[in-house]
Amino acid sequence: MATPKKDLEIFLESIALDKAVFKGKAKRVADFKLVYPRLTLAQKTSSKTLTLDGATVVKPAFKSWTDRILFKEPVQGTFGIEFSLSDKLSEKELENAVSSTGATLLRLLGDAFADSIGVKGLNGFMELPLDGLAKVLSGKTYSAKTAAQGVIDIEGSDYSSLKSGEEKTLTFPIVSTRDIVDEKHRSTKSQSDRVVRKTTLKADATLGTVTLKIKAI
Repeated sequence: MATPKKDLEIFLESIALDKAVFKGKAKRVADFKLVYPRLTLAQKTSSKTLTLDGATVVKPAFKSWTDRILFKEPVQGTFGIEFSLSDKLSEKELENAVSSTGATLLRLLGDAFADSIGVKGLNGFMELPLDGLAKVLSGKTYSAKTAAQGVIDIEGSDYSSLKSGEEKTLTFPIVSTRDIVDEKHRSTKSQSDRVVRKTTLKADATLGTVTLKIKAI
């Protein structure tokens, strides 16, 4: 028997990162991709620019509903959420990555198309992320490198019993997408500036967790 549809709000509660790897204060782009929440929708993407300082991203300015909300969708059966976190970005890189008018327009159109024409009409677009299409149209070639990624499958049993207003917390691990190398500059008597590289984390190593909250509405 198929799981009945249920309207859910999905929130970002926190991102906990390994202090040894993610040192200092930095801005990063976090992408959340909602994968097949229902038969007529293949995916949606929600992006947030976060200021990460140390191990977590829980700050007073991050506690409002507007800051925390990722998706507000009808869901049915099993669906997934894919997560990716960019390398730290300079102000210029951040501007290049997320500020184009084309990117904003395509994200809005993507949401509208998803509900109006369904999966079949979107197949040609779904192969390429909306921000990728925006860069093509705007002539931009910049793309932020991914530092970490993770995925969670959410079963119907995780939310089917939730009554309106009830919430459930879900946590999943994230892993490094490549070897993370720490570089230090050292001066010696024979050599004025020598770069010492040390691998602090191997690719696919667990380096933190993402905590989401789902709420029935």
